[in-house]
Amino acid sequence: MAICNQSPFKLSSSSSSTNLFKTTPSTQNFQIIKCKTSLSSKPLKTEPEPVFKTVKTFAPATFANIGPGFDFLGCAIDGVGDHVTLSIDPDVQPGHILISSIDAPTKKMRAVLPTEISMKEHIWNSSQAGALVASVLQGDLRVLGKAMSSDKIVEPKRAPLIPGMEAVKRAALEAGAFGCTISGAGPTAVAVIDDLKKGEEIGNRMVEAFLKEGNLKASATVRSLDRVGARIVSSELSR
Repeated sequence: MAICNQSPFKLSSSSSSTNLFKTTPSTQNFQIIKCKTSLSSKPLKTEPEPVFKTVKTFAPATFANIGPGFDFLGCAIDGVGDHVTLSIDPDVQPGHILISSIDAPTKKMRAVLPTEISMKEHIWNSSQAGALVASVLQGDLRVLGKAMSSDKIVEPKRAPLIPGMEAVKRAALEAGAFGCTISGAGPTAVAVIDDLKKGEEIGNRMVEAFLKEGNLKASATVRSLDRVGARIVSSELSR
């Protein structure tokens, strides 16, 4: 039995993306690791030969934290997004995968969440989930921001693990943001605004708060929601 056996895909290129308005104190580097097998050193092929030599996709959702977990109404942004090209590399055999050298905090962030909550907290968060849905249907940014910022279960436990997060949220709200919260498991912070110039000002305040209160260097950008989602840009058939 193989402990780990992945298709021989090699990441060729990618670019960063953002959702709504966010500050992100992070960088990414990739390294190769090799997964070993327990019965044989010979590479095991568990999947058919690929139909394509390369496939290029646009997927803003990869940076919008869309997927299973504690995210609610996750959304991607318009603009640059991520263009990722996968190609079959003959030098990379099954059993080799590419991973980021940065330790993703999701597991750690989930570990701090309570296993039980009070009825009062449950009722409150459920009401805000309803308000969040209603705000999207009605296009009400003020209600959207308020609902995003009112979590009493997850954010209070995760925010202390992100240096400066509480100060960042306070700075965003004081500068005029409709709401501010942690994006996904963090450390990205996202704020809701309705004006580009105001958004840039709020972004600067959030970046300053990250640096002053959390000793973290961050970058900020203003984006709009993506209404299309992931799609294939181009592909090349194998011969």
